[in-house]
Amino acid sequence: MKKIFWLAFWALINNAVYAQQYSPQYYTEYEPNNGRTKNHGYEYMPDKFLAIRSVGHCIDGVFVGPVMLGVDCDSLKEFDDGWIEDNEYPFMVKGIGYNNDSLLINRYVEHPDTVFDGVPFKFNIILNRKSYKNGKKIDWMTLEDIKKKYFPEAKERCIYTVNKFIIPNREKLYKFDPEFIYRVEMTESTDIETLKDLPEFSIIRIFTKTKNNYQHLQPGTFVQSFSK
Repeated sequence: MKKIFWLAFWALINNAVYAQQYSPQYYTEYEPNNGRTKNHGYEYMPDKFLAIRSVGHCIDGVFVGPVMLGVDCDSLKEFDDGWIEDNEYPFMVKGIGYNNDSLLINRYVEHPDTVFDGVPFKFNIILNRKSYKNGKKIDWMTLEDIKKKYFPEAKERCIYTVNKFIIPNREKLYKFDPEFIYRVEMTESTDIETLKDLPEFSIIRIFTKTKNNYQHLQPGTFVQSFSK
């Protein structure tokens, strides 16, 4: 009996140490709704979709990316199977890229010539959605903001993933609602056998508040809240 007790005790200690060292560092509290929601709408798409996506999305005039990976689509009033009401022109697009550039959209133009973050790009259309979270002000975060806040020790060269997607290009254009972020992890290229001979870089993985990402924390798991 004594032997069983000590085996159980050391198993608990080992699990706690393992969880502290290897579990994801950052969590937010989250309890998912039942069933699939609008936030699962992009999951059928491949990574290549992000690379060639030619629709720009704005929330209350703030550009949030070619795909709304960092937006809680369940909180969008004008979101219905991927379509919204017509844009009201003119409108100003703000917060483009890391430099927070602006662009005035005077009228609907198919394939407008735009320059985002100094790089020319043709978007089929730029959509502006309104009334996100009933007009609540959102302090949108870029991928670089997430890196600096939660993993300042990360390498300058960095690959980002969001849920199932690898961000293949235009990473400066994506913005995230901090309250929609569920978990963030980081690993190094040197931890992956086939990447060890390449110049070193970090891999930052972002998981948003979708039912597919939710998991109950086991006893002994040590976590740190985003709010700290």
